[in-house]
Amino acid sequence: MRKQAKATFTLKSWDEKNYDEIEGTPKLTRVSATKSYKGDIEGDGNLEYLMMYRTAGSASFIGLERVTGSIGGRSGSFVLQHSGTFEGGVAKVTLSVVPGSGTGDLRGMSGEGGFEAGHQPPYAMTLDYGFEIHLSIASPSSRAASRSTSSTGSLPTSLSTSKPDRASLAEGFSPSS
Repeated sequence: MRKQAKATFTLKSWDEKNYDEIEGTPKLTRVSATKSYKGDIEGDGNLEYLMMYRTAGSASFIGLERVTGSIGGRSGSFVLQHSGTFEGGVAKVTLSVVPGSGTGDLRGMSGEGGFEAGHQPPYAMTLDYGFEIHLSIASPSSRAASRSTSSTGSLPTSLSTSKPDRASLAEGFSPSS
């Protein structure tokens, strides 16, 4: 089941440095920032942006942010991928939870969201999120012990090999077993 988290954040730090600036070309910068979240998301974020300034006052950027804290009563961390633009004094950012980045109670988290922010904190954001369902798959030998045999008394083919491959395990597993 998907849920929507609504939160606000403030920037605790913003350290921006040029890493490529050649006359007549767009300026490239790197930003290290820290954030603090309140609301349905509680915690802190460590963010790295790569930015390209297109014209005076506009930019495109990408980034990765590790958020450590809680969301929806679950604790741990996850990584947000940022993609955005800055024009007319407003940053417009699309967020995606990086697959496999969740830790602790946030393992298996997925989601998308975003925010639009000017220069007046705190900034409001939303994140639509959910969690993968993880089923424990027992080893073939332990399943064989608990699974009933067929009418001929032999194990299903997918369980009879000594070292099954992933496809065999998936084929032999069913949630009702």
